[in-house]
Amino acid sequence: MKSFIINEKHEAHNLWYNSSMPYQHEGKRDCVPRVSLSLMKMKIRFVSYILLIILYGSCTGRKEQTVTVESLEGCPVAVDSSYYGSKALLLCNGLLFTWPDSPSETCCIGMLGGDCLTNYQAGFRRGHGSDEFQEVALAYGKDSCIYVAGFPSSYNRLLSVTKTGKAESISAVRNPAAWTRYDLAGLPSFNCTFDTFVSLSDSTMLVPGVPYGDVEHLMTVIDFRNRTLKPLDYWPEDDSPCEGLPKHSVYTDNCNILKGADDRFLYVCGEGNFAFIFSIEGTTVKVIKELYSLRPEYDYMGDDKIGRMNYSIKNRPPLRFQPDTDGRHIYLLMVEKDKDGNVASSWRDSACGNTVEVYDWDGNLEKKIVLDQLGYNIKVTGDDKLLYLFSEDWETGDPQIWAYDLGN
Repeated sequence: MKSFIINEKHEAHNLWYNSSMPYQHEGKRDCVPRVSLSLMKMKIRFVSYILLIILYGSCTGRKEQTVTVESLEGCPVAVDSSYYGSKALLLCNGLLFTWPDSPSETCCIGMLGGDCLTNYQAGFRRGHGSDEFQEVALAYGKDSCIYVAGFPSSYNRLLSVTKTGKAESISAVRNPAAWTRYDLAGLPSFNCTFDTFVSLSDSTMLVPGVPYGDVEHLMTVIDFRNRTLKPLDYWPEDDSPCEGLPKHSVYTDNCNILKGADDRFLYVCGEGNFAFIFSIEGTTVKVIKELYSLRPEYDYMGDDKIGRMNYSIKNRPPLRFQPDTDGRHIYLLMVEKDKDGNVASSWRDSACGNTVEVYDWDGNLEKKIVLDQLGYNIKVTGDDKLLYLFSEDWETGDPQIWAYDLGN
């Protein structure tokens, strides 16, 4: 057994990964991926129950604590020939949704189970028809349906919310006959990152954005059946004199929000080093615990020629978070390394990571997982058994997915 003294100063920024590999589409029937013996035999290569004394700097506001570290060996996932390695958006019930690489589609869908990705194909069509979308964000509902937020490429309003059929197969999700679509084009314009949202019920959703008249709130509950908006009382405090729309954009551009257990939620800022667990009490965001406390540093740069307010990020750090949850735990992939596996000295060199922090929904750091591969995104299965790391061959650019048995 070894013991280490680690001085951690974690800060975060956010970049989007987008593959340049060619898009292909092959029509195939829905199928259930096989679970191979190689995955069944997947083992923890080295479980080091090392007591780490974590010395957290004053910038994170953390206290000393001991943490268990597990080192896991992954199993390569056999991918469908049409899979091109785009950003994973959502994993639920074995359905993997990713960004598309085609102007005619808004997403792609495949069947991911065990060590196999199959039936990867085009998802929802792009367009202005009754069964088409301009841009989409996706969330999994309590009723086992997929909720699709439709918005324009300008990101300045919510056009529709569509409830699909049960997420039991690709065909069930893609079948427009099973959809219920709510037209929301009449809602006020938003300053919002619609790429991420949470389904609260079969009629409400939580988005990181607000109408332009309420920009000193961070998030809004939208009742899409009744077409009503409820901005939530929360406005982060920081050292910048900048307020209003530029500050709201700093805290919502490229952010993430996730739903957890007992009506708790996770917010992860796309800049700085800021993440917290919260609940909603009436019209108020109640912060339960900050996982990371370093706010972004930014300046207001004035309005541009078309009336947009610009801001400039200062001292962007080399670490960013890629979060996911299975509802039981919070998983944070620490993206802080270059493609050679060295800790990046600049955010421009930060491309991947292999350390995952695992929290409960009270904000307690339960353990750290060190993966044997580098990647830029993670997804965890709903039963808390498998973690998928999305990566690539750093020399050829070929997409890769690695499966890790969490031992739960």
